[in-house]
Amino acid sequence: MAKLRGRFRWLGLFLLVIGLWAWGSSVGLSQESLVIFHIHPDSDLQAQFNQAATAQHQGQSVQLRFAPGIYRQTATFQSQPNPTLKHLPPVILRAEKLGTVIFTGADLWDNWQPTPTPGIYQHPWPVQWGFSGNPWASYDIDLPLLMQRGELAWINQTRLQPVLTQAELQPGTFQVDDRSGQIYLAPPADLDWATAMVEISTRRNGLTLNQAENITLQNLIFEKYGGTFTGALSIGRSQKITVDHCQFYQNNWTGLTINESQTIAVTNVISAENGMRGLGGAFITDLTVENVESRGNNWRGHLTGYYDWDAGEKYFYLRRATFTHYRAINNYSAGLWFDSDYQDIVVDNCQFTGNAVTGLFIEAGPGPITIKNSVITQNYSIAPNYLQTPGLFGWAAENVTLENNIIAGNLGAQIGVRDLYVRNIEIPEQQKTVTFVSRNWRLQNNWLMATQAQESLISTLNAEPFLTTIQSDRNHWFSDQEKSFHTQGKALTFPEWQDQTQQDQKSRFFNLDGPG
Repeated sequence: MAKLRGRFRWLGLFLLVIGLWAWGSSVGLSQESLVIFHIHPDSDLQAQFNQAATAQHQGQSVQLRFAPGIYRQTATFQSQPNPTLKHLPPVILRAEKLGTVIFTGADLWDNWQPTPTPGIYQHPWPVQWGFSGNPWASYDIDLPLLMQRGELAWINQTRLQPVLTQAELQPGTFQVDDRSGQIYLAPPADLDWATAMVEISTRRNGLTLNQAENITLQNLIFEKYGGTFTGALSIGRSQKITVDHCQFYQNNWTGLTINESQTIAVTNVISAENGMRGLGGAFITDLTVENVESRGNNWRGHLTGYYDWDAGEKYFYLRRATFTHYRAINNYSAGLWFDSDYQDIVVDNCQFTGNAVTGLFIEAGPGPITIKNSVITQNYSIAPNYLQTPGLFGWAAENVTLENNIIAGNLGAQIGVRDLYVRNIEIPEQQKTVTFVSRNWRLQNNWLMATQAQESLISTLNAEPFLTTIQSDRNHWFSDQEKSFHTQGKALTFPEWQDQTQQDQKSRFFNLDGPG
């Protein structure tokens, strides 16, 4: 009997151990322990990142918990590979509550001195960023001089407008003089200078994830980083990265930039009023963008009339990406721009409204790309170049599906397929150059409306492959212009469009006063 009781005791202990192991697995503890770092604004952030990377390398899960405050540091997280682990354990960088932790590229500056010119103050300028130069000159891109500057200034949280010369200074502007090593401010006329809080950007980058793996950032704000061709948060050559409930405000160039990375999720993010781009990147595989808002970006370009490469939200060489509940609103640029060899893209339940140039730009790729259940409205022409297609613009875009969208009230063409010339794009996987033209488009169950005399429903240029391969039906076309289909320079009525393309046989055309 004693032996039997002993066996039951060992069986009970065994079942208890199994139960505890199962519980640990269910809450994410499993085989690795958890290391917690408590970070404060005065912590050595780079040292903490290095320790966290070492713990991850040793198979430990890591949390970096940021205390409320303003962080005026730059740091890089780089994972350390461990060949004995199939996957590195997770590292989480988080604030307890959104809005309490701010990474900023700006510092508070005082000791400003009045100049002989009333209303203008000066301060030594030690940063000496100078002009960046134009790396795109070989592509015939003219980058204005003001775009080549990276300085930013605020007074009482109001951003001042940069100018290039002292002669241009007026209330609400600032200028950097590289020769004298001085920065000059002209505060707004109604400002109480004695109590003013002046912030100047002195850092070009915030946080960088380089060769990082299995990292999550939550509830962090990145703002006011200066410099050109920079990102407040930069992700490069990394994998399994999640950026969740983060915000990017008033950075001089890009809020969030992603390059040469895979399995990236950007969720519940706002990127607003950045000087060039809110979000973007290149050579990304398996990208998820969900519940993201982009607004007011490319303000610096707007000051100079620059709306070209690569203003706004632009992605190159994108593979397997989904954009869901993405909102591009009132940007001084394309709302979203896919360029060069995009493949397997889905845009679902998205909104593109009030953007300069074009709502959605699809350029030089094989696809397939599907735009569905989305709204493209009230975008407008502003750029005096090839980008003048405010609704949806395709150039050398292949295998495009538009399904169940509303495309209306865009100041120009609702859909523009304009192949200025064929595009020859190098495909990295194939190690060869492939020629793309616009073809194999499918339009199904869309509602398209031209609401003003200068608006058209479709406009094409050099697009014979598009016109001979399009599949379009069960759409609803609205216009008060009888000839609202512009193909190869000729305006067509809806019956003429049907006859030329042999499409839209089950679609309907309405004038704005009733069915036609």
